[in-house]
Amino acid sequence: MNYKRGLKIILLMLLTPFVLSITLSLAFDIDLAVTDASELSNTVWLAANLLIILVTAIGTLVYFKPKEIKPTLEIGMKFGLLIILFGIVSTILAFIPYNSGLKIFGSYFSQPFFWSAFLSVFLTSSLIGYMKSHSESRVNEMS
Repeated sequence: MNYKRGLKIILLMLLTPFVLSITLSLAFDIDLAVTDASELSNTVWLAANLLIILVTAIGTLVYFKPKEIKPTLEIGMKFGLLIILFGIVSTILAFIPYNSGLKIFGSYFSQPFFWSAFLSVFLTSSLIGYMKSHSESRVNEMS
């Protein structure tokens, strides 16, 4: 796995929802200063998970784009785990500056939708690695 390339792509993947959430909150007058994740509606959680799946799929496809990176289920799984790990670390760093940062962090981690996002990332990147490896093997067989 090319970790340097993976981390660059993951950084862009994490910035995308951040910019989108700020843009949408300004456009629709949504308060982003929610300190308790249980205050968020199921619609918000569902929209966030769908965005996470979309961003993960695009990021994984971009990661596997160069010919020297051979897509496999294992590499897809590793990439998904790297996304999750980097996401957790960046979330912790984002909440540390606040007085109640650990409380906010804990309220998000106590939500089932939050954990479903991790599962979505892992399954999406794994599935793309698996599917790309099989589609490339079919192309090679036809040549």
